[in-house]
Amino acid sequence: MSYVTNFFKAIWAKLTEWWTELRGWRTFLFNGVLIVLAVIAKLYEYLAGVDWIKAIETSVAPWIVIFAAMVNVGLRQMTTTPPATKIIVLPAPVPVVAIPPEAP
Repeated sequence: MSYVTNFFKAIWAKLTEWWTELRGWRTFLFNGVLIVLAVIAKLYEYLAGVDWIKAIETSVAPWIVIFAAMVNVGLRQMTTTPPATKIIVLPAPVPVVAIPPEAP
């Protein structure tokens, strides 16, 4: 049982650390998620009404998959980081300058 407890404690610690690192970006993240969900809902509403059997011929479908795979390979060649690498760009900290008190 302690392994399970330690596992969840480790996950909670990581989530807390991650949440702290996102300070200043959380509002953008929240609004970005809302925008993406709204776009997905509208796309689903639009694309659900399409009869895909009639829209795409069965002879064309494999070429669409091949094209998508080639685009993915090309994008992978353009990136400079390994797959699934965590990169969080945080704003630079503001330097604190101590001002000496004025002499009487």
